[in-house]
Amino acid sequence: MTAGAAHELNNPLTVIRGRAQLLADQLADERDKHTALQIAKASGDLSDLVTAMHEIARPGRAERAVTPLRGLLRDAIAQVEGAEGRVDLLLPVGLAENPELLVDGPRMSRALAELLRNATEWAGDGNVRLRVQIEPPDDRLVIRIEDDGPGLSSKAMRHAFDPFFSERPAGRRRGLGLPLAKCLVELHAGTVRLEPGESGGTTAVVTLHGWRAATEREAERAA
Repeated sequence: MTAGAAHELNNPLTVIRGRAQLLADQLADERDKHTALQIAKASGDLSDLVTAMHEIARPGRAERAVTPLRGLLRDAIAQVEGAEGRVDLLLPVGLAENPELLVDGPRMSRALAELLRNATEWAGDGNVRLRVQIEPPDDRLVIRIEDDGPGLSSKAMRHAFDPFFSERPAGRRRGLGLPLAKCLVELHAGTVRLEPGESGGTTAVVTLHGWRAATEREAERAA
């Protein structure tokens, strides 16, 4: 039922968005053009909302494949408008040059992108740190996304992953980014949580177990 509803809603929204964009391209009056573009954007936002709700309700299975870590992180950063040049990528010295993960690349990069988008919005004009570590004793991969924003209230910490919860001003975001990120990480039997940053702000912590691809495990044994 969820898939059918998403399909039935997205079809007319796609038509509305396309026609509004076409109309905007043909209009000469700037006020009318702006109105048409607003319609196109609103219908696109609503279509994205329907898609996200469907993905949370019926995420399916992770299609795991060998995925280079650096490419995964670059893809996540590229999905966030304005993130280029604002994300400091911090990899440990002992980590292989470009370790390979066994993950569903598009979905994991989408999860990280949602967390990065949240961090860059709260960071204001500041930078965001994307820190990768391998932690003993069980060789888990930990990805931390740290911002220096004002931090979250205790209420926001408790409810941040609830669908449609947001303490941002009305109209800013749809409140599904963090729930979607949590859903996609859990598809990989991983976890995600938020915690206060050491010097303020907020840190999103993604933990993955059994993340190494076979080639990565063989390289570790050879070393």
